[in-house]
Amino acid sequence: LQKTVMQDLCLQYPQIGSFVLSMVEKCFVTHAAHMIQIGTKKALDNYLLFQKSFQDYEDIIPQHLIAAYLGITPTQLSRIRKQLSEAQQSPESITQ
Repeated sequence: LQKTVMQDLCLQYPQIGSFVLSMVEKCFVTHAAHMIQIGTKKALDNYLLFQKSFQDYEDIIPQHLIAAYLGITPTQLSRIRKQLSEAQQSPESITQ
């Protein structure tokens, strides 16, 4: 919808305005929590959390989008995946 149409709807129906505001706040809080997480945890930990949260979708999401979501480069993501695959063969090799 165009901006003016949304503004008119919100003025005409205050409940819509309240709903939109609550949805924006929810998205902002979720995004802020994600940004804090990727800024305070190691890339490996963030990737493991991503795997746990989105295990059904990881195979269909392009690597560059996963890397962007994690705040790392695709090359870093490749190295993390390689490290984890090596760790499955020898569990004591996880170090990061």
